[in-house]
Amino acid sequence: MLFKKSIKQVIATYRLLVVSEMFKAIASLVHMRKWVLKSISMALVAMVLLSKNINSSLMHFVALSIGLSLIACTGLFLIYLQAPVNDPTVQQVLATTLFKVFILLLAITGVVSGLCILAHVRKGAALQELDSKKAVLDRIKGAHAETSLALKEAKETAESSNEAKSRYLAALSHELRTPLNLVLGYAQLLMRDPILSTQQRANISIIKRNGQHLADLIEGLLEISQIEAGRITLQRDEFNLKSILKHLVEMFQLQANKKGIKFNYIVSSNVPDYVATDKQRFRQILMNLISNAIKYTDQGSVTFEVTYRGGVAHFSIIDTGIGIAKSDQALILKPFEQIRYSHTQAAGGTGLGLPISYSLAELMGGDISLTSSIGKGSIFNFRLMLFDLYKDPKGPELNKSKVIGYIGRTLTILVIDDDYHQRSLMLDLLKPIGFDVLLANGAQEGFDQLEKSNVDLVLMDVRMSGMNGWQMVKILRAQHYVMPVLMVSANARDAEYDLHSEGYHNDYIAKPIDLEGLLGKISQLMSLQWQY
Repeated sequence: MLFKKSIKQVIATYRLLVVSEMFKAIASLVHMRKWVLKSISMALVAMVLLSKNINSSLMHFVALSIGLSLIACTGLFLIYLQAPVNDPTVQQVLATTLFKVFILLLAITGVVSGLCILAHVRKGAALQELDSKKAVLDRIKGAHAETSLALKEAKETAESSNEAKSRYLAALSHELRTPLNLVLGYAQLLMRDPILSTQQRANISIIKRNGQHLADLIEGLLEISQIEAGRITLQRDEFNLKSILKHLVEMFQLQANKKGIKFNYIVSSNVPDYVATDKQRFRQILMNLISNAIKYTDQGSVTFEVTYRGGVAHFSIIDTGIGIAKSDQALILKPFEQIRYSHTQAAGGTGLGLPISYSLAELMGGDISLTSSIGKGSIFNFRLMLFDLYKDPKGPELNKSKVIGYIGRTLTILVIDDDYHQRSLMLDLLKPIGFDVLLANGAQEGFDQLEKSNVDLVLMDVRMSGMNGWQMVKILRAQHYVMPVLMVSANARDAEYDLHSEGYHNDYIAKPIDLEGLLGKISQLMSLQWQY
């Protein structure tokens, strides 16, 4: 213990001597203190400048620590010089105290330097990370802008393509429907001839059936085009549901009998009489589903079952036909796709019925589901919201028997069309039923006929050279002609689009014209009672 105490005293004495000698040496340079201060300042500036060019955090720490230490040393040195002490003992005590203060300041400057460097490093890292994030965000923003521009261009290109396709199909439809209207129109006239032989009727029936197939193909192409472009407009028709179902059953019962298969019809007692939806689309969906079931069933039966619960009608078409493999069930929803298996024959058709039916069902707020497997038949379920109206539908229904006339005075119908053959067809269709038919080649002759005659109904073609049908009917209303106007269009989509545009016409009918449909339109517009 005594030895350790002696060692400590020696070290303390030596330390005091070193400090004393250091301050004495500094004191000996009092006359040079200005130079010393200037040198210290220059050293500090040099270290600051040097630290800016040094990337190492350790070197920054050393430079800052030395700088602060020099400042502390300078301050203590100035204090020592200013102290008016001549006693060596007091000088020694002062030197010791200043040394301890210097050591303490060294520790403090080390901590402060470390904290400053740490803050600087963190700030630099944060700024670097922010710059990196900013660069990433700039790249993402640029990529997003490029993607948005590409998507916008792709959308515009797709819309332009759809528009061009729609215009092309509309023009093609018009050119095909016009001659097809003549083929089917005169086929209907020939079928009404009582002197035809059985073979002649069969031949004309083939013409009519294939002409109708072509008309269905054109209509299907237009339907697909309009659905893809989002231009399908649904109507709200009020009609007798049970009557529609009965007509469908009667029609498909004959088809099933011809194929030698059984057709079953099951309907729940709570199915409403009168409902409201798009009658044409509703009928189209059921016809496509039932006709497909009969088409692909060679033996067994097809069952059409109708149930109703909670405002939702369920239509199930169950067949014992060839069935559809699970892998092919998505394929049949694509246009022009038909499933053919090695053990079956092609059933014909356009391949558009099911895709159109599925799309229309969705547009009407319903859905169609399929359950099927190879060799076990298929079940198509069509569900649609149909609220019970508890009232009669609007407008008279046309009897399926042959119309030979109507009750009441002779009505005058003006047919305005710039195609001679189309005018002749309308004359041949309407005159035998008892109408007085006037013909006009275009709009100007139509105005002349209206001035000379008392016209009860106008049948007007939409697309005529010079003044078209839409322009003419607008002028008719401006001149206070109030008779019903039935527009005749070879482009059903154009007519449907303009149905509610300005309300100048009363109704429209699409080519090729079905005589039964034409008489139904005339019956509604003129409130006629037919004679059969």
